[in-house]
Amino acid sequence: MWLAFSWIPIILKTISFATLVLIAGEVFEPVGLQVLVPNLDHDVAVALLNQVEPFLIWQFVLLYFGVKALLKSERRVAPLLIVSIIFVANLTLKTIPSIMTSFL
Repeated sequence: MWLAFSWIPIILKTISFATLVLIAGEVFEPVGLQVLVPNLDHDVAVALLNQVEPFLIWQFVLLYFGVKALLKSERRVAPLLIVSIIFVANLTLKTIPSIMTSFL
């Protein structure tokens, strides 16, 4: 059951971005949470904020509930720790190219 719900953010993201491309007629580059801090000059911070978007947050909230149900735990610490580690690893892997090019 959780597997079906976990695909909802990905499907909605794909459909909304494809719709924007069809309407605009050009490739859409998502800016994520960078919209909240538009005058940021640091390349790594901009890369991190570009990767964090509402669909990603929604997906990780669903992941938290899935991990919590899988562990059958009353405590919040273990599922939150697991999802936090996955979130940080995800952002790190997505921003490695920006981090490497900012030091060159």
